[in-house]
Amino acid sequence: MLQEELAQVKRNYAIAVAASLFGNLNLSFVNVLISKLPYEISSYRLFFFQLIFGLIFISPWVFRRGISVFQTRQYKQHMIRGIVAVCSIIFFYISLRLLPPVDAVLLKSTTPFFVPFLSMIWLKEKIPLVTWPLILSGFAGVYLIIGPFGEKFSLDHLYPLVAAVGYGYIVVSVNKLRQTDTPEQILLFYFMTAIGFLAPVVLFNWEPIPMALWAILAVLGLLYGIGQIFIVLAYSFSKPGRLAPFIFAEVLFTYLILEIVFGVSLQVREMWGGAIIIGSALVMFWTITRAKALSPE
Repeated sequence: MLQEELAQVKRNYAIAVAASLFGNLNLSFVNVLISKLPYEISSYRLFFFQLIFGLIFISPWVFRRGISVFQTRQYKQHMIRGIVAVCSIIFFYISLRLLPPVDAVLLKSTTPFFVPFLSMIWLKEKIPLVTWPLILSGFAGVYLIIGPFGEKFSLDHLYPLVAAVGYGYIVVSVNKLRQTDTPEQILLFYFMTAIGFLAPVVLFNWEPIPMALWAILAVLGLLYGIGQIFIVLAYSFSKPGRLAPFIFAEVLFTYLILEIVFGVSLQVREMWGGAIIIGSALVMFWTITRAKALSPE
C-alpha cells in the first residue's frame, strides 16, 4: 500500500510539473506578443479584452460543475485579490513595452522575495532568519540587471518591481482562498472582478480597435486563459513549495522565444543578475519549505 501511495504521489508531481511548464510557456508567449505588439493600445484596454476572451475560452472548464461555482464565503477577498491583480498586471504590461522583455520578466520574478514579508504581516508566519540574506542577495541581482551606478536605471524599472509586490500578494492570498474555495472559483472570481473593475474605464475612454488587433487580442486571451488553467491545475496536484523552481520557467521560455524568433541576446550583466535572482529565490524556497516540513505545527 505504501508503495502504491508513493507511486501516486510521484505521478501527481509529474503531472503538476508538466502542467506548470505548459502554463508558463503560454504566459511566455503572452509576454513576447505584448512586447512586440505592432499597434498602439493602452495597457488597461489590452488587459481588459484579453480577460474577456480568456473568460470565454475557460468558461467550459470553470462551469463544468454548474453554477455552484458562484457560491463562496470570501467575496471580499476575491474582490481585493482581483483589483490587486489588475494593477499588478497592468504595471507589468507597461514594463514589457518600455523595457527589454527579459529584463521586465526577470524583475517581475523578484515576487518570491516579497512573499515572506506579506506572509509574516498577513498570515503571521515565522520566517527563517536565513531568508533575509537571501532576499538581499536577490535584490543584488536586481541591481545588476538595472545597471550599476545608474547607467541603465530609470523610473521604468519600477513598474515590474511594483508588479512583483502585487504578484506576491496574489500568491499569498491563494493560501487563504484555498481553505474554502476550489481552483475554478478562484479563477472565475479573478476574471470577473478584473473585468468589472476595468469595464467603466474602458467604456468611458472607448476608441475603435482595428480588426487585425481583435485577432491578436483573441490569441492573447486564449494563451492567457490556457496558462492560468494549467497553473491552477499544477497547484491542485502538488504543493506550491515543490513547484517553486518552475516559477522561473516563464523567464527561460520568454528568453528562448525572443532568442529563437527575434535574435535577442542577453548582456553578461543581465545573465549574472538573473542567475543571482533565480538562485537566491530557489534556495529561499527550499529553506522555507524545509523549515515547514520540520515544524511540529
